[in-house]
Amino acid sequence: MAEYGVVIKEARRMCWHYTQSGHHDKCPMYPACNASQCRKIAFERPVDFEIRVMVWAAEHPEPVYPTWTEYFRMIGLFPAWSGHEILDHTPIPADIAKRLGVEPKEAQDGTNQS
Repeated sequence: MAEYGVVIKEARRMCWHYTQSGHHDKCPMYPACNASQCRKIAFERPVDFEIRVMVWAAEHPEPVYPTWTEYFRMIGLFPAWSGHEILDHTPIPADIAKRLGVEPKEAQDGTNQS
């Protein structure tokens, strides 16, 4: 079983995905595709809820963006030898990366993770 926090994080991401796309009928929780009904499934059938959410999460991996140091090197602000302890390990948040026009990193298999 996955950690409870991971399942909830992925459930929120899944809900956001279908809310933004407007395709509630494609949600794995359909026809119970609203927050109160999903919570009801989570409490009444937690194993079923976890399986549906984690299968969706595996099929829709969260995009990983470059770290701030990698971005600053791409735009020529940091030389190759320079780095910063915090920026070296902090990926750019998705919403900011999109505004900056930064694409997600490629997955290990060479596909784009978005």
